[in-house]
Amino acid sequence: MIASEIPYDVQYGDIDIMDRNLDFTLSPTFAGLNEYVKELKTKGIKFMTILDPCVSAVEPPPYRPYELGNEMDVWVKRADGVTPAQGKVWPDGACYFGDFSKNSTREWWKILIKEFHDNMLEFDALWIDMNEPANFVDGDLELGCDTNSTLNVPPFFPKSIRGDGTLYDETLCPDHVDSVGQHYNTHTLYGWFESEPTIAGAREAVGKRTFALSRSNFIGLGRWVTHWLGDNYSDWENMFYSIIGVLQFNMFAIPFVGPDICGHQRDSPTQLCQRWHQLGSFYPFSRNHNAFGMKDQDPAAFDGEIIESTKKALRIRYNLLPYLYTLLARHEKWGDTVARPLWNTFPTDPIALGIDRQFTWGTGILITPVLEENATTVRAYFPDSRFYDYYTGAEVSVRANFTTLDAPMDVINVHVHGGNIVPTQVPAVNTDAQRNNPFGLIVALDDNDAASGTFFFDDGESFNTVAEHNYFIAQLSVSNKTLSYVAFHDMYEGMATKIVDTVRLLGVSPPPTSITVNEQPHTNFTVLASGEVLVQALNLTANVDFSLQYS
Repeated sequence: MIASEIPYDVQYGDIDIMDRNLDFTLSPTFAGLNEYVKELKTKGIKFMTILDPCVSAVEPPPYRPYELGNEMDVWVKRADGVTPAQGKVWPDGACYFGDFSKNSTREWWKILIKEFHDNMLEFDALWIDMNEPANFVDGDLELGCDTNSTLNVPPFFPKSIRGDGTLYDETLCPDHVDSVGQHYNTHTLYGWFESEPTIAGAREAVGKRTFALSRSNFIGLGRWVTHWLGDNYSDWENMFYSIIGVLQFNMFAIPFVGPDICGHQRDSPTQLCQRWHQLGSFYPFSRNHNAFGMKDQDPAAFDGEIIESTKKALRIRYNLLPYLYTLLARHEKWGDTVARPLWNTFPTDPIALGIDRQFTWGTGILITPVLEENATTVRAYFPDSRFYDYYTGAEVSVRANFTTLDAPMDVINVHVHGGNIVPTQVPAVNTDAQRNNPFGLIVALDDNDAASGTFFFDDGESFNTVAEHNYFIAQLSVSNKTLSYVAFHDMYEGMATKIVDTVRLLGVSPPPTSITVNEQPHTNFTVLASGEVLVQALNLTANVDFSLQYS
């Protein structure tokens, strides 16, 4: 990945890095991993590793997670409320599930996370898996579940995959007990309970901004952590379904979400993976991940064509990162969604209501991926508004109708919605390398030759910058042929060292013959054949108001 110069921010460590699948350990197979993680950090690449909630109960001492857990009495109990429930997950033999509804368990978990970071592996973020909670046996490893209990075998039973009338298929017994009651009432909250101590422990360990990723989820979990869409399949149908999942979770207030790019189960066909990397560049959370034993599917594992097409798509993502970051900040501050269905922006359009093969970032960027094998065109719907090709700046001629777009194997169609001003940045191989690159603006005019937007930025590392107002926001607008950039909230000192260097004006008609910046003539602009007006070499300090007039 590094040698191919594919934009690359995070390396993940799956359960393979553990010693015999034991939480808070490192396998001898991965000797030197901590040194490698430190080396990656010098290149601007962060490291996220995994934890599972079921801790080995049979590992010979010393095994601190188990021993400290016994000392602090942290385990989910059998129906008697005293004896720890025994499960079977990845470690050999019996394991105990942490009862994360309990304060002592949350403290136990945070202690272990901090010790693991300080003594073994300097991770940057954590990934919690198997927390439905998943179990490789039905109920308790020794006892199973009491079939006479109406909690375990209810008189009225919902549809299930196995359909045998029990509620403990490969999970705990509903009559098992945690600190707030019976598992029957808290099962769907297990991952929710685990999330808060995980992010708290990670923040304490890392000492700066981090994030945590949970497989199990529940409404409200987005307050602490985020989510990926689980163990999907490497096929075209699952690639299509991923769009629906991403849009749903944005409505569930978990916007930083995405599936396993190229699929988790089965080997990914080459063409599928190429198209999926293009689509995956526009998931808010963009991660390639597959199962143990499947063939490699990172873009660098394929030939040069896939490397180049993935690089091309990811460079668009990184060019638009200031906009994506602004949308995520708006979610934190005001609850806005990030990835959206078309009907969010066009609620009175009955056709937009049924579109599930396209989506937008905010109101400003429309993404139309190829979701069918061997296709080199794609059917796209454009609502009754102005849209512009991201690549060329040319205005789309179709409104309130479908059209067919060319989609060669190295292209994903991306359009800018009129009426929006989208902040951009010169892309680099990761966000660390990109932070000091020049910013730009894409100004896409609407039917009234107007546009607006916001631009959020902060130090990228501190805790609670939104809540504590330690950030920068510019208010962006166009009216009467004047672009206004107003430093509305300027509490991030680093903004004074950055510049806004380019403006792309889309939809200006007739093309301007002169441009002034802060009432001074600016001659470094070009009217392209597509109609785009490209203004360059502005060199404007990013936290200082400016105006740009065109006529």
